[in-house]
Amino acid sequence: MSNIVLRVCIWILAVVAITANLLVIVFRAKYKHTNQVHSFLIVNLALGDFLMGSYLLVIAVVDWYYRGVYFIHDSDWRRSSMCNVAGFISTFSSELSVFTLTVITLERL
Repeated sequence: MSNIVLRVCIWILAVVAITANLLVIVFRAKYKHTNQVHSFLIVNLALGDFLMGSYLLVIAVVDWYYRGVYFIHDSDWRRSSMCNVAGFISTFSSELSVFTLTVITLERL
């Protein structure tokens, strides 16, 4: 990433997403709520967002590691298992969030 603002934003978003969603998961696990279905869905949504924060953290770390020499390691990175895991986490996180939001919407109807 050539833009410093983009780099800073990715680091901030990753840290905030991981921290905030981890707090939601811990809070929901620690305190029992009357509407357990709603609580379960909120934890699912927080898990999806936590995973997306983890994905952003992986991308930020890889950007830091390959800064200035990525073009040399481009094909190595894209064929690596870490890139595959990051891609899976990104896709799974997005699908989990969309599915959970759909279920929350249908449950409220």
